[in-house]
Amino acid sequence: MKQHELISKITDIHTHYGHFGGHEYTPEEVMQKMKNIGIKSYAIMPAIPINDDDHIPDNHGVLQFVKNKDAKVIPILMTSPKMIKIDPLFNKVSDIPYKIIKIHPYGHNWGLYPDLIEIILKHARLKKLPVMIHTGYDESEPKNFESWFKHYSDIKFILAHGKPPDQAKEMLDAYSNVWVDISFMDINGIGLISSKKNNDRILFGTDIPITEYFLKISSEEYFNNRLNELVDHFGTETILKWGKNNIEKVLGNDNTVN
Repeated sequence: MKQHELISKITDIHTHYGHFGGHEYTPEEVMQKMKNIGIKSYAIMPAIPINDDDHIPDNHGVLQFVKNKDAKVIPILMTSPKMIKIDPLFNKVSDIPYKIIKIHPYGHNWGLYPDLIEIILKHARLKKLPVMIHTGYDESEPKNFESWFKHYSDIKFILAHGKPPDQAKEMLDAYSNVWVDISFMDINGIGLISSKKNNDRILFGTDIPITEYFLKISSEEYFNNRLNELVDHFGTETILKWGKNNIEKVLGNDNTVN
C-alpha cells in the first residue's frame, strides 16, 4: 500500500489547535496542515497552558473543524478544574459533539481535586465515552491512575503518549479497559508495549502541531517521517490496525460528526 493510501485510511487520535509555544494554531491553519498531509480523519482538542487551574479550555473552537468537509473530525473535550467547578453538569459544552474526554494531569493540578475527577469520570460513564489521560515522567505517570482503571472498569482509558512505557505496558497487561495512544512515543517504547496481547489496544496518534515546537520541523514533514518510521518497524498492516480498526473499537463505528 502506498503511503498516501495508508494516510487516507487511518485516523490520528491526538491533534491540537490553539495557543502553544508562543504560536496561535488557528483552526484554519491546522485544517490546512491536515489537508496538506492528506489525512481524512482526526481527533482534535484545544492546547492548554501549563499549571493554570483557572484556565477554561477553548473547547468551542472545535466547532469550526466540525463544519469542515475535507475531513471527518472527532472532537475531544479538554477539561480543567475551573471548567468543572463552574459547570459540573457540562451544560456549557452541551452543543459540542465530543467523543472523548481529556484529563491533563501535567497541565493541571488534578491531584488537588479528587471530587472533580469523580464528576468527570461519572459523566464519562453516563455518556459512555472514553477518557484520554496525558501521561509522562512526573505526576502524570500511569500508575497514579490505577484506581480509576479499577473502579471504572466500564470506561475505556486512553494513555496519551504511553510514558513511561514500562508503566504503560504494566497497565495494558493488567486492565482490559486501558489503551495507549502512541503520540510522541519513541520506537523502543512502542515496541515494548506492542505485544500480541496488547496490539488490539494501541492507537495511532501524532500530537500535531505541537510537534513543531519541540522538533522544529513542519507538521507535514513530521507526519510523513513518523509514518515511514512506524511502517518500517511494525509494517503497514499493523499501522492500519492501530490507526483504523483499533480506533473504531475504542470509539465505536460511529465515531465522527461530519
